[in-house]
Amino acid sequence: MKSYCKHCPQITYITVKEQYRWHFAKIFQQVVEKQLKERSIKEGDYCLTTYFDNDDCLNKDYIKDVHDILQQNNNFLQEDGFLAFDYGVQYYTELGIATRIKYPNNHFITLFEEVSSAESPSVRTCYGYGSHFDIEKRNAARVHHITRVDKPMWVEVIHKGNVDNDVKMTLDTSFINDKRLLQRDFSLNVILQTGRKMAFFVRYFKQVERRFYNRFVPRKW
Repeated sequence: MKSYCKHCPQITYITVKEQYRWHFAKIFQQVVEKQLKERSIKEGDYCLTTYFDNDDCLNKDYIKDVHDILQQNNNFLQEDGFLAFDYGVQYYTELGIATRIKYPNNHFITLFEEVSSAESPSVRTCYGYGSHFDIEKRNAARVHHITRVDKPMWVEVIHKGNVDNDVKMTLDTSFINDKRLLQRDFSLNVILQTGRKMAFFVRYFKQVERRFYNRFVPRKW
């Protein structure tokens, strides 16, 4: 991270100690409010925060596209809400392949919220709404879905450490045959393999079996 900050001075790197991990949402909120006050934000300005894991990726145009969409759709700004890019990529590190998937309640959503006070800015941030998975189901906030099949906006990296985020159970899945897509659109130093589809299907059916087991066999806590 120090290297990233050196090359990108606009990045502010803030760590949270492990013993405070359960308070991350509150800590993040306090940090954002402090940053807004220090940067002399004006009343009526908007604060944008994005749900994002440290082992995943965003499209190099993500920030630009979020700004463009909000500027082109002023009606979105009538109330605080989320932008969700429905299409993204799952990259399997062990297989070297990637699939384009539709995952509307993904964890790459951006919250836009109006700042009501310049002197004492108060924001909820994207982490203040709980799990991304059921924001709409709970009617916690409005979610505006952007469905651009030809431009995936995020990459979920699938490795041994995040089995829970394995193959998404959706029929709207297709193999990516553009070997350099991750390099070109996500700045990942990866050249994709395109001849391992059978290995993917084996993994797919294992995930079906695991989901079936978890649904019908009670967990032992």
